[in-house]
Amino acid sequence: MDITPEERGRLDRLMDARRLDLGLTWREVAARGGLSYESLREIRTGPGGTRTLTMRKIDAALEWLPGSVERTLNGGEPQNDPLTYAERTGSEAFIGEIREGRAKVRAREEAEREGRNGKGISALGG
Repeated sequence: MDITPEERGRLDRLMDARRLDLGLTWREVAARGGLSYESLREIRTGPGGTRTLTMRKIDAALEWLPGSVERTLNGGEPQNDPLTYAERTGSEAFIGEIREGRAKVRAREEAEREGRNGKGISALGG
């Protein structure tokens, strides 16, 4: 994905704010995402584009929901991943609620893909 200087600057500012919220250094962000420090710096400040896989790694490293980097580059806002936060803070009840909610969403999406919209959703209580 090609990135304009304006998009890159905005992404860098949002990434930096999130990094500080998490209390991480850029090297720690890179390590969490399975990226080299140089690659992460290039994405933040360099002239080139970035691949979808790299964006997903940054999402994970910053505890953002998948697609947050891409959403940010398209003018949207990144979204924090509540499950990652709950796991990090040890909130077992919250973790269970999030997993249950995500399972319901996946089941609904699967039912819709299979063409069972009415029957599939009502069977799930939605």
